[in-house]
Amino acid sequence: MTEHPNLDAIQARLDAATPGPWYAQPKWGADYVAAEVAGYERGVGFLDFGTGDEANADREFVLNAPQDVTALLARVRELEAETERLRDVLKRTQDLAETDPPTCADCGHLESAHDPAGDRDCNASAARVRSCTCAYYIACYPEPAPSGPQTAA
Repeated sequence: MTEHPNLDAIQARLDAATPGPWYAQPKWGADYVAAEVAGYERGVGFLDFGTGDEANADREFVLNAPQDVTALLARVRELEAETERLRDVLKRTQDLAETDPPTCADCGHLESAHDPAGDRDCNASAARVRSCTCAYYIACYPEPAPSGPQTAA
């Protein structure tokens, strides 16, 4: 299992850095990166990425890092909260299933009484003797067909 990133440490590094968004400020040099903080331009520093396609991609990556990391941290925390909520729902559902087994909505019998084999296949259970009068049970477990020759009454 992959170790989860320490979101608090990432957030601390983000909070300690110059707030974004960052932008290239060529009036101070081709590699100068700045940000506007409290209405004033503040230098982030000189970041020489070199030249070429990868260098341009690296520059865009770094310039967008503050807002990208902020958005990613928010999304991860949102997903973690949703995961925790769903774990809680699953736990409550499992606890409920253990303490209050599912029952038939029509008659109140335990579902296991309707499907003692546990196969949940109505057709496979047609030979069972019907012991309940609810619509679900009758639909799933019809009276077995008579065997042998039939005579008209």
